[in-house]
Amino acid sequence: MSRLFSNCTRPVCDKGKGFTLVELLTTIAIIGILSALLLAGTSRMLKAGRTATCLSNLRQIGQAALLYAAEHENHTPGYSWFYPYKEANVATRGTLAPYLNAPARWTDYAPSALTCPEMHCQFPSFLQGANTYSINAYCISLEEFGEPLTSTTSFGQPRTLRTTDSVAPGRQMLFIDGLAQTQNKATGKWSYLSTAGSGTLPTYGRFVHNGMINAVFLDGHCESIPREQALAFPSSATFWIGR
Repeated sequence: MSRLFSNCTRPVCDKGKGFTLVELLTTIAIIGILSALLLAGTSRMLKAGRTATCLSNLRQIGQAALLYAAEHENHTPGYSWFYPYKEANVATRGTLAPYLNAPARWTDYAPSALTCPEMHCQFPSFLQGANTYSINAYCISLEEFGEPLTSTTSFGQPRTLRTTDSVAPGRQMLFIDGLAQTQNKATGKWSYLSTAGSGTLPTYGRFVHNGMINAVFLDGHCESIPREQALAFPSSATFWIGR
């Protein structure tokens, strides 16, 4: 009798148990959240990498300008700082091409160190491989055709024709992220911001690095500057003419 009772009270074997609908939906939601976080983190890392590349590019351009100055009695580059208006004048028109290991002719150039990857990421059809860095027109010594510029602008502001002219090289922009007002879209040779100074920044500056603009200064150091700080400086401020 006790044996029979024992057999009757034995627990029934459980069948295989699957996920409930709630558990399945919860798992899918967690996977979705983790995927979104992963993608956001990856996107931020890629953007940070492009910003770092941009700063590296600007640093190279700044160093090229300082090397040029050292070999040209401290003169800064010209308006056509990348390639001169006439390719035959590459040695005499303030070009930085030889200092950037670029070919002597524009037609042989493939955009690389002179392009901001983040700008190309955000404006691919607009840029079409053009130069994305602009020189501050207060920091140029030669005009487009190679003639020396005067020591002041048409409205009397002093130019930094030589690196030694600036009283604040660590606070005077030399090159920035931007598309110059007078950029030649066919060649990209004339890549500078006019002496209207920061008044051109809202239109031609590119604050693509999380609302920041990258710049290399006359002393060679690079910096990321918040949009509001860059736009707060008028054309007569330190960022532009070195006061």
